[in-house]
Amino acid sequence: MKLAARCRFVTTIALLALIAPHLSAEPSETDRGLAWVPVPSSGVAAPYVSAIAQGNNQIYVGGNFDTIAPITGSVALLDNTAVADGTNDGDEVIMEFPRLRGGVTAIYAVASDGNDGWYIGGDFSVTFGGLTFTNAMHVLDGGGINGDWRPNPNGIVRAIEVDTANDIVYLGGEFTSLSNSVGAAPWFDTDWPYRIAIAIDQTKVSVDESEFPVLISITDPALRDMANGGHVAQSDGGDILFIKDDATQAAHEIESYDRTTGTLVAWVEMPVSTTVTRTVYLYYGNTADASNQWDASGTWDGTSGEHEAVWHMDDGIEPDDGTIDDATGNGLTATAGNGAAEVAAFIGNGYVFDGSDDEITVGDDAAIQSQAPFTVSAWVKRSAIGEDD
Repeated sequence: MKLAARCRFVTTIALLALIAPHLSAEPSETDRGLAWVPVPSSGVAAPYVSAIAQGNNQIYVGGNFDTIAPITGSVALLDNTAVADGTNDGDEVIMEFPRLRGGVTAIYAVASDGNDGWYIGGDFSVTFGGLTFTNAMHVLDGGGINGDWRPNPNGIVRAIEVDTANDIVYLGGEFTSLSNSVGAAPWFDTDWPYRIAIAIDQTKVSVDESEFPVLISITDPALRDMANGGHVAQSDGGDILFIKDDATQAAHEIESYDRTTGTLVAWVEMPVSTTVTRTVYLYYGNTADASNQWDASGTWDGTSGEHEAVWHMDDGIEPDDGTIDDATGNGLTATAGNGAAEVAAFIGNGYVFDGSDDEITVGDDAAIQSQAPFTVSAWVKRSAIGEDD
C-alpha cells in the first residue's frame, strides 16, 4: 500500500551529523558544464542517482552509489562514498564534515527546507544522539539534524515536497503509518496546563552525555506565581518540573526563583548531544499537587561524574549567616569567614572576597581527602586584571 503523509514541521536549533548515500558540493564558476558521475565498484554494481536538489550554492545528490568522479571543486562526502579521481590528491574533499558509516540502503528523495537545510527520504534507520531516524530526516543548515522532526514512516520514502509558506512537509512512498509525531512532544500530564520548550544548542556541546547538569536561566512573565499575575502555582516554584524528550522526568534543582519577575535559575540533569537537538520541557501551573518536584541530589549524581559537593552560595536556598549548604546531599557544608559577603552574581548570588583574608572553608571530611585525582571548578569574576595576571 502506498500513501502520502502530510507532516507539520518546526525549525529548531541545529546540531551536527549527516546521512547517506549522498554528497553535498559547492560548484565554482569554472565548474559550469561539468558533472559528478556515480562510478561502478565492487560495492554497487549498477549505481544510480535518484534525487537532486540545489540551495545555498550547494548541490545535493542522493541515490545508490559508493564512488564518484570527477571532483570539480570541493565536495563533502556525507557517507562512506569514495572518490575516484586520479588527477587530484584528495585535498578537495572536506574531511571535517561528519560522515555516516552504516544504516543506509539508499536516499530516494531530497527537498530544500527553504532555510539552507534539507529534507531527505529513503530506506534507512540511523541513530544520532540517542534518537532513531527511520526513512525520513531533516538536515539543517551546516549539517545538523532536527531532533524534533522524526515522523519515522514504517516504509520507504520516495518523494518529498515542502510547502515553506505553510510549514508543511509532504511525504510519499511505501509506508502505511508514521511512528512519531513531528514538532512538539505529546503533553506529559494535563495537571500541568503550561509548558515551555527549551532546545539545547549542539554547538555548545563538546561531548555526548546521557546525564549532564545543564544550567537553565529564564525570565518569563508567565513564570511569575499566581499572586503576581503568572501561572506558577507554588510561590517557591515547587510545581515546576522538567520532562526530557523521551517523556521521562529529569531531576532538577532550583538555584533561585523570583516569583515577582518570573526569573528561574535551575540545574537540569538531561542528555546532551553533539549531533542532535535535545529538547527539555519546563512544565508549571499544577494546582492539584502541592508536593515539590525538585530533586537536588539527583541532579548531581549522573554519568557525567559523581559530584562530592556543589556549593551554589545562593541566598535563595541557604540562610544569610555564612553557612553554605552542599546541594548534593553529601553534607559537606562550607562556611564563609573573615568578611566574605554574599552579593548578586551571574548565577543567583555569590560571595565577594577582598583579596586579603576573606575565605570559604570546608570541614574535615574523608570525601575530599582522597588521594585519587579530582576536579575543582568555580565561576569567578575578577574585579580587575593586571598585566601579570
